[in-house]
Amino acid sequence: MSAPLPLQASDVAARLPQWPLPAVRYIPGRSPHPKTLPPEPTPELPAASAWWDDARFLRGLDLFDAQYYWEAHEVWESLWLELPRAEAPARLIQGLIQGAAAVVKRQQGDRTASASLTRAALARLDEAASAAAGQPGGLNLPALRAAMVSFGAGEPVWPHSRGAAP
Repeated sequence: MSAPLPLQASDVAARLPQWPLPAVRYIPGRSPHPKTLPPEPTPELPAASAWWDDARFLRGLDLFDAQYYWEAHEVWESLWLELPRAEAPARLIQGLIQGAAAVVKRQQGDRTASASLTRAALARLDEAASAAAGQPGGLNLPALRAAMVSFGAGEPVWPHSRGAAP
C-alpha cells in the first residue's frame, strides 16, 4: 500500500461539490508540493454557525474521502487551531488530523510513524465520540474507527469518513 487508490472525483459523494478536488495528491517526497503549483480556485462559501458546518471541516472530509490525506490534514489543522483544546470537537478534529497523517506516513514507507499516529488517532477519536454523535457532515465515527483499526493492523484498507474507501 504505497500509493493511493485511483479514485476519481465522481467516486466521492462530495459535501462541497462546488469545490473541486486538487489536480495532484501531495505525498511528501513523491509529488510536487502544493505551494509550487498554481493555486486552486476556492469558491465563496457561507459563514458557518458551528464547527460541523464549517467549510474547513466539510472540505477536509471530502479530501479525506478522495484520499487527499495530506490536504485534509492541512485544512483540518486551520480549524483545529481555533477550537478550545479541552472540548470534544477539538479532539475529534485532532483525531482526524492524526488519522490522515498516519496514512501519509504509510504512503511514505514509514510504518513506525504510521502505527504511532494511528494509535494516537484512535485514542483521540475515542475521547471525542460525543462530538460525532449526530454524524456531523456525514462522518460515521464507528465505521471510520473500524477502518483505522484495520489500517493500523496493516490491512489494505484506505480510511474513509464513512468507513473504508469504496
